[in-house]
Amino acid sequence: MRGQKRTVTPEWCARVSAELTRRGKTQQWLEQQIGAGQGSLTAVLHRGIGSSALVDPTCKALAIELPISRPTLEAESDLRLRRATDEGKEAVLHLL
Repeated sequence: MRGQKRTVTPEWCARVSAELTRRGKTQQWLEQQIGAGQGSLTAVLHRGIGSSALVDPTCKALAIELPISRPTLEAESDLRLRRATDEGKEAVLHLL
């Protein structure tokens, strides 16, 4: 998955919490499984702060999907425009 950024999204946090509940496990248990510092998952899951480096090992330990950020429409449009031929750029400008 090289080139794709992992992000801590509210949906991912909910998925992690739900999977822990389903398994009858605690955040402290998960922290031990992934070698994270005490309280680090609490910070990520409940306050949205912390390291995105916890995402991959958490997903692996719980066998859940990795969250992948999608480019914003603006960023995607900018990238497409940069890759366009001169003729394509002129066509876009004509529409504006």
